[in-house]
Amino acid sequence: FRVRAPGEAQEKYLPAGSSVAISSALDSPKIAAALQAGQQQIGYVDDVAAASATARGAAAEVRLVALLGVSQDQCSVLLVRADAPRFASAKGALDWLNGRTLAAPKDSCMERFARHLLRQPGVAARLASDQNIEVITAGFRAGRLDAAVVSEPSASRLVGEGSARRVASGATWQQHDASYLAMRTELIEQRPDVVRAWLRAELEAQQFLADPANAAEIIELALAQ
Repeated sequence: FRVRAPGEAQEKYLPAGSSVAISSALDSPKIAAALQAGQQQIGYVDDVAAASATARGAAAEVRLVALLGVSQDQCSVLLVRADAPRFASAKGALDWLNGRTLAAPKDSCMERFARHLLRQPGVAARLASDQNIEVITAGFRAGRLDAAVVSEPSASRLVGEGSARRVASGATWQQHDASYLAMRTELIEQRPDVVRAWLRAELEAQQFLADPANAAEIIELALAQ
């Protein structure tokens, strides 16, 4: 079977003879579309893509099998260009956005948060949802972009290299984001052993991430990506 996932499946849990083809995608809508088209059987998606992949009337039946995490700053980080003013508050950053453009990848949890920001009182910025994370990254590096909502680890990378500054996140407005594990229905029905094995591997991976003793190795893994 094939899977779109951020890491490697742990072979010790999968049935003998299993073969996994990992296919990376920066945009959850692409993963949702691949699941619906039957090009992938397992996918890691954000909350917006999870809703679209499992919507009634979708091209193929896809189910959510696990909630992987809930946060306020995994998918909802507001960045501004590096030479923007030093704002005294998040409201100051929103006021600065008036008359400027706020970018966010289309049909993503990032766009959902961006639209929430634009609904705040007194905010009059234009939303550009035609830019994916690669275009946004290039825009910040070239100094062509005023502001954008991006997800981790892209946010930390841009801040760390000095291409952008972080001014707020979902925590500022008590907004949550989430990620899910989705699978095609035929995989669930025909190979429940694979589903159980994958969930065991996912649990072990989450336990590894939660252990502070593994912090250095986790940073190295993230940098490698």
